[in-house]
Amino acid sequence: MRIVLALVVIAGLTALLAKIELPPGRNPAIAAGLLSGVFSGLAAMPGPPAIAYFLGRSQAAVITRASLMVFFFITSLMALPGLIVADQLDRDIALLAVTALPALLVGTWAGGQVFSRLGESGYRKAAIALLALTAVASGIRGVSAYI
Repeated sequence: MRIVLALVVIAGLTALLAKIELPPGRNPAIAAGLLSGVFSGLAAMPGPPAIAYFLGRSQAAVITRASLMVFFFITSLMALPGLIVADQLDRDIALLAVTALPALLVGTWAGGQVFSRLGESGYRKAAIALLALTAVASGIRGVSAYI
């Protein structure tokens, strides 16, 4: 499944590199949301379709970044009840999450500092590079299951 996810992300990357802009309207947003949901359900990775969607829209980088931050916050909150009901969230996992929180906050601050220096084209390039890295890592992990 990870190989399929990596291929879907690579397809999105190809569209981004070709500078294909998504048309305005709800349909692209609904498609990205559906694909993010599928990615979330299969591999707990809702991000790649959302990142490709927001980068594929013609809007300022600051709006793209803010939209993605809200998206990830909301999807994380939405996952919690399901994890609790499925009994997949225990004390040890909660402690690990709380332990990681300060590093997340520092990383968010550092990322904001880098973002303020990148500018529009630099942000797009950095986001595409991170998306490519995600595709490669997912693909390697998928292929390693067969080796």
